[in-house]
Amino acid sequence: MLSTLGIHGLNNTMQQLTEPGLYWVNVPDAAAALNLALRAAALAHKSDPGDVLIVQPELLPKLEELALALCPGSTVEVFSCPHDKRNQHHYFATVSRLVRSSKAQRRSLIVLSKAEHVAANSESLVHQVVSQLQVYCLQQDISILILNYGARAALYSKLLRSTRDHFRGMAELQQDGDSFGYLILFWRSAYQYYSDLSLVLTQDAKGLLQARADKDGALQQFVDEELLCSNSPLLKDALAASNVFTPASDLKAVYAYGLKHMACYLVFELDDLSRLSELARYIYTLRRQNGSRLKIAVTVSPLLQLRTRIQRLLMRSGANIVFENGAGFGYISSVLDALRHAQYTEALPYSFEVIERTLTIMQHSGLIEVSSFLKLLELELQNLGLTDLSSGCLLRLTFKPQVRARQALRQFAPRRPGDIAAAFADEMLIFMLGLTPDKAEGTLSKIFSLKPASLFEHIEYFYTFEDLNAQLQELQLKARTAAELISPAELKQVKAGSSGSYGSAQITGSCRLLGTPRIVEL
Repeated sequence: MLSTLGIHGLNNTMQQLTEPGLYWVNVPDAAAALNLALRAAALAHKSDPGDVLIVQPELLPKLEELALALCPGSTVEVFSCPHDKRNQHHYFATVSRLVRSSKAQRRSLIVLSKAEHVAANSESLVHQVVSQLQVYCLQQDISILILNYGARAALYSKLLRSTRDHFRGMAELQQDGDSFGYLILFWRSAYQYYSDLSLVLTQDAKGLLQARADKDGALQQFVDEELLCSNSPLLKDALAASNVFTPASDLKAVYAYGLKHMACYLVFELDDLSRLSELARYIYTLRRQNGSRLKIAVTVSPLLQLRTRIQRLLMRSGANIVFENGAGFGYISSVLDALRHAQYTEALPYSFEVIERTLTIMQHSGLIEVSSFLKLLELELQNLGLTDLSSGCLLRLTFKPQVRARQALRQFAPRRPGDIAAAFADEMLIFMLGLTPDKAEGTLSKIFSLKPASLFEHIEYFYTFEDLNAQLQELQLKARTAAELISPAELKQVKAGSSGSYGSAQITGSCRLLGTPRIVEL
C-alpha cells in the first residue's frame, strides 16, 4: 500500500506505520524530519521490536544517539548516504543497494530525503523509485517511511500524485505462507501512457502457476485457489474497479483476455545452462499455442558463457526480448510496455527438435572420442544453416616431436561449455564454440596451463563454413585409418576418475521461471 500523508496527517495517524507498506511524507525542514524519524523509530520498536535502519542524506545531530535511546534492546543503524548532486533518483538507488546488501532482519526502514535536486520532469524516475521500494517492502514485510524535506519537497507531491494515476497497486503472492512473487497492476488514465490493464508477473521455482505436460504432450495451466494476499486494500480496490477477480472460474477466458489486450507479460530468469533446453521448449510451446501477441521476456545471468548464442536460441524459440540478468525491474517493465503493440513475427521451426539440436554441442566439454567429436562437428555445421547461429573455430594442433602427447593432453582444461577436443597420435583437434578467429588464440592460451607454442609445432585455424566442411570430410577419412591417441575404453576410465584428468566441465544448476502463464480472472 502506498500512502501519501501531509505532516499533520501523519501526526494524527502514526499508527498506520505499524502496518507493512510504503509511506511518503513531506516535511518543511530537517528539524521536522529528524523529529518524525525518531517518533517513527520509537513507534516501530513499541509495536514490533526489531532492527531499525535509518538512512540520512546529511549528518543530522545526535540522530543515532537519540534513536538508540528511544529503542532499547533493538538494533538501530544509522547510515549517511550523501545525495548525488545530479539527480535525486541516484540517492534512492544507492539507498536500495545499501538496504539489500544488509543481512539484518529488519522491520522498519526510515529514509530521509533532501528534496533539492529533483527536477520537474522526473515523473518516470519517481515512478521507478516508488515501484522498486514497494517491491522491497512487500518482499521483506516491512514498513518503509520516506521523510522528504527541503525547498522542493512540494514538487515531489505533484509528481507522486501523477505517479499514483497509473501505479495502482501491488500484491504479494503467497503459497503455503511463503512469498514467491508479485502481481503488479498498472492503471490507465486519460493522461498516462499505460493502456488498459498490464500484468507483469514474477515468481520463483515454487510457482503458484505451473505448467505440466499431459499424456498427449499438450500444455496445461492450473491455478491455486489463493492468488492474491488478503492485506492489500489498494489492490482490492483496483481489482474491483477493473472487474478483475481471483481465479474461481474459467482460466482460459482470462488468459484469452490478456492476449486480446496484449497485457499478459511473462518474465523468466535463466541462471544455469543445464535448464536452457527445458526453458526454450516451454517458450516454444507457449508461442505455438498462443500466437504472436503474447509477450515473453527472459533475463540471462551474466555468469553464463555463450550468452549471445543463448540469446539467439531463446528468441528463435519464441521470446520477444532477452535481458542480461540484473536489469532493473522498472526498466524491464517499461520495455515490455513499449512492446504491447508489437507481435512476434519470426517463423517458428516446425518442430522443437530443430532448435534443440543447436543445444547438443553445448552439453559437451573436454576430451571426447574422435568419432563423437566428428559427429558433433557435423551436427554443428547442419545447425549453422538452420539457425543462423555463429558456429566456432576448429583448431588442428600438431604435437612437437620431443613432447609426449599424453602430457600435452593433461594440460588441456577447457572452461566453457562447447569447447571439445579429440586426439590422434600425431595431432590434437579442438573445436571452440561461438568463437571468432581474433579471439580463438587468446582463448587457446587460457585452456592450456602451458603456452601452446611449447607443446605444438604447428597450429591451424578454420572458421568459415566452407573451411569447416572441408576439414570435416578430411578428418572423417583420416579417422578410418589413423589410430586415436587414447582408446575409447581408456577415455571412459579417465572420465570415471580412475586415472589422470584430461579436462572436463560440469554444468549444473536450475532455471527459475519468473512468470509462467499467470492468469487472473475477469
